[in-house]
Amino acid sequence: MHWISFLFVHLFFFLIIVLSNAHAEEEWTIDKFKDLSYARVSGEVVHGDSLNFFISTEDDCTKVYNNFTFYTYEKPGDIKQLIDKNIPIKMNGVELTANVVHVAPFLMGYRVTFSLGKFHIKEY
Repeated sequence: MHWISFLFVHLFFFLIIVLSNAHAEEEWTIDKFKDLSYARVSGEVVHGDSLNFFISTEDDCTKVYNNFTFYTYEKPGDIKQLIDKNIPIKMNGVELTANVVHVAPFLMGYRVTFSLGKFHIKEY
């Protein structure tokens, strides 16, 4: 009888894990704050990650600013040294550089904000 409850508990947790990760769906948030319009989508793997696009009336809505955030639970004492550094990344198979613009405590680690730059909307 004991092995049946053991098997049931393991099967129950296995199904919870598999079903909760079975399908991640993009959900975009599109909103406006003062003179800034933005679109944001949360990461599908790690809570706290996001991809963001900002358009400001300061630029006559002709440019889009693109950034993303990355969450790490690692807590190196020197993580803030990354601010203003260009970090090589690969996005969709393309090698790029992203500038670290902000590092802040978040949950049990840090959230790092990377800038991909500001681009002309028609070209982007």
